[in-house]
Amino acid sequence: MTEERVAMVKRVVHKWCTQHASLECRFDIFKKTGEKSIFKILNMFRNGKTHLKGVPPISDLGISDGQDFVSVWSSNIEGMRQLHEWAISKGYETSGLWV
Repeated sequence: MTEERVAMVKRVVHKWCTQHASLECRFDIFKKTGEKSIFKILNMFRNGKTHLKGVPPISDLGISDGQDFVSVWSSNIEGMRQLHEWAISKGYETSGLWV
């Protein structure tokens, strides 16, 4: 490839990435022994069927259920901070908030 084509490709990739990429933060909540309801609670929270004290609704909350943990992610950084604090206050161990 010529230098001109490489520069053009870099500009196209940069433009696409800045238009389609967004900041996201995530963390894992480790399940308590024998406990399986944290995924259901978070799913109901995301769907607006329940409220978590001190946590505002997070419209783009993503949830993934693993064997020993539940992963959550969103672009709402403040909402995720409050969700992280809520999980800790309920006695859950977390991986820490990644922004």
